[in-house]
Amino acid sequence: MKVSTYKIIDEPTPSPISRLATNPMWPLLAVMLASPIFGWIWFVVNSIAIGSPTKLKEFLMACVGVIFLSVFYIYLGSLNQSGDSGISEYIDYIRLAGVIVSISISYYLFVAQQQPFGLYEYFGGTTMNAIPILVVGFLFGNKVQSFILTSILQVIA
Repeated sequence: MKVSTYKIIDEPTPSPISRLATNPMWPLLAVMLASPIFGWIWFVVNSIAIGSPTKLKEFLMACVGVIFLSVFYIYLGSLNQSGDSGISEYIDYIRLAGVIVSISISYYLFVAQQQPFGLYEYFGGTTMNAIPILVVGFLFGNKVQSFILTSILQVIA
């Protein structure tokens, strides 16, 4: 019997971690309820699990997000250390800008995974219950983010 070599470009490729696949809505919710870095790590794992054809772009976007947060926290720290009382009234707006960029990166990742996830389900892929991961993220997501950012900042310093 001859096996066909025809392959659809967008068809998801099987992955050894396919059992970890979830709807991209869950990592997006983790960004909002847990922490951005926890959600971005979940997006990257989910991209590999569903066999997304754009997994490299998604990984790079998550890395851009982590770099952005690192630089952003360095900037906020320098503002706090400067002791300039004039900037203190704008600090909430600066934090809001950071949230907007984090949510924008997360929404990009969400949209990038929607079509591959739909194809993954169409071709018979199964998804896992994501609520336990979301609960773990809610409880420990900020600790994960603090550990990663502290590690990055120590390497930079």
